[in-house]
Amino acid sequence: ADVAEALGIKESAYSNYEKDLREPNAVVLKAMSKYFGVTIDYLLDCHTGFVASRSEQEHIKKYRTLDPYGKKAVTSVLDIEFERCTYIPEPNREELIEVSINYAPVSAGFGDELEDYEQWEKASVPLTPESRKADFILVVDGDSMEPKFHNGDYILVRKQPAVDIGQIGIFGVDGKGYVKKYGGDKLISLNKKYPDIPLDDESRCFGLVLGVTDISE
Repeated sequence: ADVAEALGIKESAYSNYEKDLREPNAVVLKAMSKYFGVTIDYLLDCHTGFVASRSEQEHIKKYRTLDPYGKKAVTSVLDIEFERCTYIPEPNREELIEVSINYAPVSAGFGDELEDYEQWEKASVPLTPESRKADFILVVDGDSMEPKFHNGDYILVRKQPAVDIGQIGIFGVDGKGYVKKYGGDKLISLNKKYPDIPLDDESRCFGLVLGVTDISE
C-alpha cells in the first residue's frame, strides 16, 4: 500500500504489475524509477525477466540509501547466506559395484580357473566406466609394468580372447600368468629392465586390462 500510494496509483494496479498482469505506462515507470532509485531500463529488464516482491523492493530502496561501508556489510552477509543456501554437499558414500576377484598374484600358474571367474569371491569397488565393464579383478605381482602398474595393484580385466597390439592384457605362457603389453609375437614389459617374452601357439590371452581400482572394506 505504501508503494502504491507513493506512486500515485491504486493498490490493485500495483498488484497487477507485480503479477505481470498489466504493463506499467510511461508515467508509472518514471515514478517507479524515482521511487526505487533505478533506471527505467533496469525496471523494464526486471519486468520482463524478474519481478521483485514488495518486501524485496523495500530492501532495494533501503540498500540504496546506505553508505559504502553499509553496502559492503550487506553484500558480505548476502554472499555468506547465498553460499549457505545454495551449497550442495558431496555424497557421503561413493557408489560401489561388485566384481569377481582372485587374490592370487597374476604370476602364479593359472588358466582354466579364469573361465570360472563368476564363482570367485566378490569385491566391492568404486563404480566407474572401467569397473562397469570389468569381468574380474586380478592382483599385480612384481614391478615389470611400472610405472603404470605397481606390485599389489588391483587391476580391472574384461575377459576377451585377444587384444590389439599395444594394449595391455592378461596372458598365459608356459603355465605362467603375465600382465604385459601385447607386441604381436611377444609380450613387452613397461619396465625396460625386463626382457620380452616370446609367444607361441600355446600362448593364450585371457583379457584386456582396463585400469586400476581400489577395494572397499
